[in-house]
Amino acid sequence: MGEVPTIRSSAQARLLLYKLIKGKLDQVERRLLETDPALWARVLEMLEHEVEANADLRTDQIALGQVFNYIERVTKDGLQKQILKLTGQSLWIGQHSTALLDAFIAEHGQLIKSVQREHLAKINLALKRGIREGRLLKDLTKDIQASTSLSKRRAQLIARDGALSFSGDLTRHHQKSAGIKQYRWQTSQDERVRKSHRVRNNKVYDWDGPGPYPRSEVNCRCDAVPVIDV
Repeated sequence: MGEVPTIRSSAQARLLLYKLIKGKLDQVERRLLETDPALWARVLEMLEHEVEANADLRTDQIALGQVFNYIERVTKDGLQKQILKLTGQSLWIGQHSTALLDAFIAEHGQLIKSVQREHLAKINLALKRGIREGRLLKDLTKDIQASTSLSKRRAQLIARDGALSFSGDLTRHHQKSAGIKQYRWQTSQDERVRKSHRVRNNKVYDWDGPGPYPRSEVNCRCDAVPVIDV
């Protein structure tokens, strides 16, 4: 992947995570299409072996660390600003969530492998079916490219939801560790807010309640505004 760029915005964090996965999918397509079709089955075996051998594990961990460390800083700064606005005072946010950070890095390392495995399996199936049906080389090539497009859409979802979910878990962690027991649910107040979250808008909930919590469900962009007695 090369040198990991400096992250200066949440959008860049999501983009880096997407590029990390997309780059691996592009590599599969490139290595296949630049190889003699008679060797495609062998190349797929090599690619599958590389995935299982964690060939890029260290590079992936560095990139994931960059992404989630940035989200950690932004989330913590945002919460501190919320508290300052609500109380006029700064409040110690609590202990660094090392275990949470490590868990998300490990989880997304496995997600990346999962996308790669599924992508290779789809291509393998398309090739076997295409050969059995006597499809032309140009059609097999289109099948490979179509499979890559589907996998990239999943990569986009992982990149977007990973950042949101980590931010939501961090918010809960920091508020609870700072002694904040309740939060006010706040939606993004646009047409993309799901109905079940729209009815929660501006209502107060306990952090020790059963959930769901803001950003705990896929692609949720809601926020948890701390409820503080002043």
